[in-house]
Amino acid sequence: MHLGLTAKIELTVTSADTADTLRSGDVPVLATPRIVALVEEAAVAAVADQLDDGETTVSMRVQLDHLAPSAVGATVTASAKLEKVEGRRLKF
Repeated sequence: MHLGLTAKIELTVTSADTADTLRSGDVPVLATPRIVALVEEAAVAAVADQLDDGETTVSMRVQLDHLAPSAVGATVTASAKLEKVEGRRLKF
């Protein structure tokens, strides 16, 4: 595992991704829990080629600033970059 591994995941927001659908709010914009899932997907993709069969990554802490709403039809991109390796702990 080496520093600098990256991945980007793009999502076009659908009604299935909204706060009202995911019950994290009552508006039809991209839900914060869906954003968390998207950045986790990017982190997994960044290191997927470095993992052995049966291995994956899981989150233990997420710090997120959700700055503006994204309506249905908007396209958003999550980027992950491996910045630190501490034993089994990977920091993106």
